[in-house]
Amino acid sequence: MIATTDILVSFQFDEKTVEFEGEITNEAVVKFIKGNLLPLVVDFNQDTAQKIFGGDQKSHVLMFLSKEDGHYDKYLDSTRDVAKDFRGQVLSTS
Repeated sequence: MIATTDILVSFQFDEKTVEFEGEITNEAVVKFIKGNLLPLVVDFNQDTAQKIFGGDQKSHVLMFLSKEDGHYDKYLDSTRDVAKDFRGQVLSTS
Protein backbone atom coordinates (compact mmCIF):
# COMPACT_ATOMS: atom_id res chain seq x y z
CA MET A 1 0.00 0.00 0.00
CA ILE A 2 1.05 3.57 -0.67
CA ALA A 3 0.98 5.82 2.40
CA THR A 4 -0.44 9.00 0.83
CA THR A 5 -4.01 10.23 0.71
CA ASP A 6 -3.96 12.43 -2.39
CA ILE A 7 -2.46 11.62 -5.76
CA LEU A 8 -2.47 14.26 -8.49
CA VAL A 9 -0.92 13.83 -11.92
CA SER A 10 -0.12 16.87 -14.07
CA PHE A 11 -0.03 16.90 -17.86
CA GLN A 12 0.74 19.23 -20.74
CA PHE A 13 -2.56 18.34 -22.48
CA ASP A 14 -6.32 18.14 -21.85
CA GLU A 15 -7.02 18.54 -18.15
CA LYS A 16 -3.89 19.96 -16.60
CA THR A 17 -4.32 17.96 -13.38
CA VAL A 18 -6.13 14.69 -12.79
CA GLU A 19 -6.91 13.46 -9.28
CA PHE A 20 -6.84 9.79 -8.39
CA GLU A 21 -10.07 8.51 -6.86
CA GLY A 22 -10.57 5.17 -5.18
CA GLU A 23 -8.66 2.84 -2.93
CA ILE A 24 -4.94 3.57 -3.09
CA THR A 25 -3.09 0.38 -3.95
CA ASN A 26 0.02 -0.09 -6.07
CA GLU A 27 -2.03 -1.76 -8.83
CA ALA A 28 -4.71 0.95 -8.82
CA VAL A 29 -2.18 3.80 -8.95
CA VAL A 30 -0.22 2.19 -11.81
CA LYS A 31 -3.47 1.65 -13.75
CA PHE A 32 -4.47 5.28 -13.11
CA ILE A 33 -1.15 6.64 -14.33
CA LYS A 34 -1.08 4.42 -17.43
CA GLY A 35 -4.66 5.40 -18.22
CA ASN A 36 -3.74 9.07 -18.17
CA LEU A 37 -0.41 9.06 -20.02
CA LEU A 38 -1.90 10.11 -23.36
CA PRO A 39 -4.29 12.90 -24.32
CA LEU A 40 -8.01 12.08 -24.43
CA VAL A 41 -7.83 12.06 -28.23
CA VAL A 42 -4.48 11.05 -29.72
CA ASP A 43 -3.53 12.16 -33.23
CA PHE A 44 -2.59 9.08 -35.23
CA ASN A 45 0.76 9.40 -37.00
CA GLN A 46 4.10 7.60 -37.23
CA ASP A 47 5.26 9.04 -33.91
CA THR A 48 2.16 7.99 -31.95
CA ALA A 49 1.32 4.64 -33.59
CA GLN A 50 3.48 2.61 -31.20
CA LYS A 51 2.07 4.42 -28.16
CA ILE A 52 -1.48 3.81 -29.38
CA PHE A 53 -1.24 0.16 -30.40
CA GLY A 54 1.70 -0.98 -28.26
CA GLY A 55 0.33 0.11 -24.90
CA ASP A 56 -1.80 -1.66 -22.33
CA GLN A 57 -5.04 -0.26 -23.78
CA LYS A 58 -6.33 -2.76 -26.35
CA SER A 59 -9.71 -1.15 -27.12
CA HIS A 60 -9.63 1.79 -29.51
CA VAL A 61 -12.02 4.19 -31.16
CA LEU A 62 -10.58 5.28 -34.50
CA MET A 63 -12.00 8.42 -36.09
CA PHE A 64 -11.12 9.48 -39.58
CA LEU A 65 -11.38 13.26 -39.66
CA SER A 66 -9.91 15.69 -42.16
CA LYS A 67 -8.06 18.69 -40.74
CA GLU A 68 -7.98 20.24 -44.20
CA ASP A 69 -11.76 20.04 -44.64
CA GLY A 70 -12.43 21.41 -41.15
CA HIS A 71 -13.94 18.18 -39.80
CA TYR A 72 -11.27 17.71 -37.14
CA ASP A 73 -11.86 20.91 -35.21
CA LYS A 74 -15.63 20.61 -35.65
CA TYR A 75 -15.80 17.29 -33.77
CA LEU A 76 -12.77 17.40 -31.48
CA ASP A 77 -14.42 18.98 -28.42
CA SER A 78 -17.40 16.61 -28.42
CA THR A 79 -15.04 13.66 -28.94
CA ARG A 80 -12.99 14.74 -25.91
CA ASP A 81 -16.17 14.95 -23.81
CA VAL A 82 -17.07 11.36 -24.67
CA ALA A 83 -13.47 10.16 -24.24
CA LYS A 84 -13.43 11.52 -20.65
CA ASP A 85 -16.20 9.08 -19.72
CA PHE A 86 -14.23 6.13 -21.10
CA ARG A 87 -10.66 7.11 -20.14
CA GLY A 88 -8.70 4.03 -19.09
CA GLN A 89 -11.16 1.74 -20.90
CA VAL A 90 -10.94 2.90 -24.52
CA LEU A 91 -8.30 4.97 -26.31
CA SER A 92 -9.65 7.49 -28.84
CA THR A 93 -7.52 8.30 -31.86
CA SER A 94 -8.04 10.52 -34.86
